[in-house]
Amino acid sequence: MIELVTLVIKKEDSNMKKLELLTAVLASLLIFTMPAMAQWQFDGWEVKTMETGSIKGDIFVSHGNNSGLSAPPFTTYTDVPGGSAVWGRLYVGVWGGTQDRTGWVNTTLNGASLGNVTLGGTGDTNPTYSGGTNAYSSGNGVWWVSYNATNNVTMNAQNTATARTGGTIDGRVYAIVLALVYQNTSLPEVQYWINEGNVNLHYNSSAFPYVLDSNFTWFNGSAYSSTEARLNAVYLTGSSGEPDYLYFNPPSAGNSPYGNMAWDISAYRRYQLDGSDVADASNGSYFDFESFTSTNDSTALKDTVNTSANNYAIFWRGHDDNSDGWISAGFQVSGLEGEAYVHPVLAVLKLTNITHVYDFSTGAGVNKWAYRYQVGANPTANDPSTVFTAVQYANISVDDDLKVNDVTTTNGNYAAHRFNFSIAESAPEKINVTWIGRGYRGAVGGQDEGATLYIYNFTSGTYEQLASTTLDTEVTLTGEKTSSISSYINSGNATVLVKQNYPHGLQGASYIETDYVRLVVTP
Repeated sequence: MIELVTLVIKKEDSNMKKLELLTAVLASLLIFTMPAMAQWQFDGWEVKTMETGSIKGDIFVSHGNNSGLSAPPFTTYTDVPGGSAVWGRLYVGVWGGTQDRTGWVNTTLNGASLGNVTLGGTGDTNPTYSGGTNAYSSGNGVWWVSYNATNNVTMNAQNTATARTGGTIDGRVYAIVLALVYQNTSLPEVQYWINEGNVNLHYNSSAFPYVLDSNFTWFNGSAYSSTEARLNAVYLTGSSGEPDYLYFNPPSAGNSPYGNMAWDISAYRRYQLDGSDVADASNGSYFDFESFTSTNDSTALKDTVNTSANNYAIFWRGHDDNSDGWISAGFQVSGLEGEAYVHPVLAVLKLTNITHVYDFSTGAGVNKWAYRYQVGANPTANDPSTVFTAVQYANISVDDDLKVNDVTTTNGNYAAHRFNFSIAESAPEKINVTWIGRGYRGAVGGQDEGATLYIYNFTSGTYEQLASTTLDTEVTLTGEKTSSISSYINSGNATVLVKQNYPHGLQGASYIETDYVRLVVTP
């Protein structure tokens, strides 16, 4: 996958300079198509997914009680919550001084060595690391070392991590960050992506006469609906007062931050995280740990998550405020348009209380079907069988005043609607069904009115009641199954039925109206 690499040429450059810069562009594109290897590249390594999944538990990300560019030995203390560790990485940021210097970093967690890693500089073209360790170096010698720490974390306790460095490198440590996936059955279900790398967003210099203004990090795969979305981001080398930007799922059309360095900032507050100085490290710390649950216009981040497409964040080192085709910058120079150098190294997206909502807003007649008219006293899984039209599908896709109405014509039959949902989850934890509508007779009150909601049990071959009402007004019926879930799914299909409470007869016909229906799966 080729990541977005924005490279800009000053207008006054000669054709020869443009040819040189085009060569640099192609080289940068090749860098971002290569697999992450533990060696140096000036533009760095894409921040890509190292672990993704879902779990009943949580994702813990912390830099403990200590961060900022400090001389070794560098120690931090982190209070880890209770549960069972499933996946853990310990990250150490090291300042090399220049890309040519060499040295090492030795890291321990709770007294156990995670390994001694050689920081080889530009000459280390084929380094070897073991035990799940990755080492990313970019820019002027900025290192981000990733250790496998799953078996070294102590749950429900304070954890102590120490990094020691040596060699000709500068050796100061930016921070030690713990990212941990852990199981805890008392917590809700979460979905997560943990992305690591080391991108060097930079302005042009004599040694590297081109710019790298922006880069994507992708959270690929189907995302669930959730009650909260949180994005954590870690940066190295950012400077307070030098603008930089972070966007989550901005649209690609029009004047947007997707690929236009002079985008209209005011028009994209919904997708912007923080202000114009995200990596705003102060006091020479050059380390930033950020956490977001909403965007700049107070939109909940969960409401910007794509549940039908891949999600992504875009790191920008600045913004072309004067629209001259250039994001001006200089190292530790204030009043310009962007960061001289800033390194995104970690991005963690977490969705809490995840569910998959199935309704007829999408997929009607493709992976969701609705059927109408009437059924007998003991309907089968295929009753009724008259398929909804396209207009009728649209009428039940949202909770509004548009409904699908049916009335019986045969004595002893009940007005009914049946809904089939193709379920993607192979072994859900819970199925919840909601139906909004009205069932009524009109001639007689009491239990003659209202409707009953059912789900089909494929094991017993019968419908099981989820909820019922005797009211003849529009109501919301909701019910769920939390055990023996496989009995309610057959070849990936779940079947739901709603029928009016009294059959067609001397007292009149039976009526059913559906306004909206959905099935929600907890994976």
